[in-house]
Amino acid sequence: RPEPASTWKRKFEELQAYKATFGNCMVPQRYQANPQLGTWVHTQRRQYRLMAEGKKTSMTKERAAALDSIGFFWAAKHSRDLPLEGGDGSDSSDRSGRAKSA
Repeated sequence: RPEPASTWKRKFEELQAYKATFGNCMVPQRYQANPQLGTWVHTQRRQYRLMAEGKKTSMTKERAAALDSIGFFWAAKHSRDLPLEGGDGSDSSDRSGRAKSA
């Protein structure tokens, strides 16, 4: 089995490729072209929540910063506004999923 850090890096690179194609990081959880990537993205959001709650998690500040650097949305509810295979990701919320203040 691959070492977890190398697996994470490989999936991060796949996410970067997805963003290059679709212009966002909103991979559908059941993404037919790469189902494992959709699951991985969902897992990153779950692990980030655990980190924010101070619970045991595989998420690190470095991983969160890497995901932030490519425009990762930490709340999946944005995906309801996007086409199944991508979209521009622009709406009135920030990446944490909270509405921006006016």
